[in-house]
Amino acid sequence: DTFWVNYTDTIKGKDIYYSGVIAGSFLCTGTLERQPNPVEQVNESKDITYQGNNIFKTILPVFNNNNLTLYLQVNNDNSVTIMPNSGSEASVAITANGPCLFDPVAKSFTVSFVYTNTSNLFRKGSIVYTKN
Repeated sequence: DTFWVNYTDTIKGKDIYYSGVIAGSFLCTGTLERQPNPVEQVNESKDITYQGNNIFKTILPVFNNNNLTLYLQVNNDNSVTIMPNSGSEASVAITANGPCLFDPVAKSFTVSFVYTNTSNLFRKGSIVYTKN
């Protein structure tokens, strides 16, 4: 017997790779700056979930704040775009402050960002999310 279907179905390789291999627990390391305090070191774990369409969701490890959601879109050249709705849960807008990249071999994200909080206090950082 031969079975036929009336349509063609494709499997998106990146979606399978991102959701099955990349999403999970990541170690966040790097630096954070909040004026007028000195630069602080970061070393904590955060989960990253895959949202579909090359977009990942995580929490930015900033000064024990659990509300700074970060949405990262991986582009075809492995550059990363910080999505405009990042930080919206805490009423701030997180934007890129330098190159942001995804390394598919190391399974890591490098994110340079800046934002001003609701009290107009300036924050910036450079964080590397490395798959645990």
